[in-house]
Amino acid sequence: MKEKFVFVLKMLTMLACFCPLIALAQANTESPYLDTMSMFSTISAIIFALCHIAGIIFIFMSIVYYRRYRQNPNETPLGRVLWVLVLGILIFCLPWAAAQNSIYQEMQSASEQVEGQ
Repeated sequence: MKEKFVFVLKMLTMLACFCPLIALAQANTESPYLDTMSMFSTISAIIFALCHIAGIIFIFMSIVYYRRYRQNPNETPLGRVLWVLVLGILIFCLPWAAAQNSIYQEMQSASEQVEGQ
């Protein structure tokens, strides 16, 4: 069982390393330099990808903490399990909340206009 946990943890680490590279690959590569708005949209895509990855990792950690809590309630308090789960859900939903923000929407429309020229 421990070998499966180590394997899953290694796979999540690999995914965390490659997601920012995927976001960078979506950048405008036609011009020799990136426009400022295009750079901001690339940075926001990287941050959003990292938020999703960190949220999944925290939710996975809460499952591991819950299993440890079930084995020995004195070792891992239930409060820690719940806080890690809530923190994971909040971090995972952070990009969605930012996308609903009007400032972010204005930045995205300005970036699309710059890329369209």
